[in-house]
Amino acid sequence: MFALALIVVAVSALLLDHYAFSTKPGEPPPETQSESCLETRALQTDQTSLRFPSCWTLRNYSDGSTMTTVLAFLSNQPMHQPCNTTHSGISTTVRCGFPIKTLAHGGVLVMFIEGGMPGWTIANETGRRFVVDHHAARESVTRKSYRSLDATDEISIFIDRGIPDNYYELVGFFRNPGVAKDQQLFQKMLKSMKIQ
Repeated sequence: MFALALIVVAVSALLLDHYAFSTKPGEPPPETQSESCLETRALQTDQTSLRFPSCWTLRNYSDGSTMTTVLAFLSNQPMHQPCNTTHSGISTTVRCGFPIKTLAHGGVLVMFIEGGMPGWTIANETGRRFVVDHHAARESVTRKSYRSLDATDEISIFIDRGIPDNYYELVGFFRNPGVAKDQQLFQKMLKSMKIQ
């Protein structure tokens, strides 16, 4: 009889534990951060290196103009070739957009850009002043939807390369929920940046 009572108490405790901590109908599941987001991978270019969350995918699509070149796209959702090439007679036209049509909820898209423009200086850029690996930088934050991406937040960072008229730019697009955590990952990536 005593053993039966112990079994009833144990089963009751297990059921109470399950229902006390399980998600109730209509509630979103508890937030969890995957283990891989705590780990990083390296991104190396000719003049820079940085570490990005391994839960984000890296893609190097050919996307550039006479003034800028996208060195890398990073995202936590699938990406596609952002450029379309059309031929008409002897002329060729290349049009590039984003490698994602629309950010999913909790989505992130980061573009790492190398640019140059006659007369460009970091002093002409607006936003918070700070330093990235001994290079002057500016950060601006926009909280609004961006075109078809449906981003809720955008961070744009210009970094003086130390070469006249030349800069690096990191642009991050984020969509709720989880923007604060994704932006923390973005800032950690920025702090890891080394410029030769």
